[in-house]
Amino acid sequence: MRARVGGVTLVNSYVPQGRELTHAMYRYKREWFRRLRRYFDRHVRPDELLLWCGDLNVAAEPADVHAPERYARHVCFHVAARRALAGCRAWGFVDVYRRFHPEPGRYSFFDYRTPQAVQRNIGWRLDYLLASPALAARAMAAEIDLAPRRAPRPSDHAPVWADFALD
Repeated sequence: MRARVGGVTLVNSYVPQGRELTHAMYRYKREWFRRLRRYFDRHVRPDELLLWCGDLNVAAEPADVHAPERYARHVCFHVAARRALAGCRAWGFVDVYRRFHPEPGRYSFFDYRTPQAVQRNIGWRLDYLLASPALAARAMAAEIDLAPRRAPRPSDHAPVWADFALD
């Protein structure tokens, strides 16, 4: 989804999870990033105020998953998925959350199948706020809000937010 709000272009996306490395949905996931990169190349410029956000279903770096050594063949951490995301991010996107929190161990997704995943901090960072350089320069703060994830019957994802100084 693309919207323009107060001078900022927002692109919100959900990237397919991919199912299994041998599944057609995993190939589709990687191609999805290539198509999105072409979209960014054609429709927006790095000097625009642009925020790409959403559940990208890829932990981009080892710091973005609680046990990277265990997940090398997982569709959300496999090297090909990370490369596909990196190719799209190479448009010029800045990871706003990481700008404020470079440390590992900060996650936005906690699997329901893992008992007390939030309390034990067994998670993944799959949700991103990726900004154009022009918008990233205006970022004042970014956080993952775990309170909604700790509520009864929550989503398996926690909200990620950023504050920008806009005129």
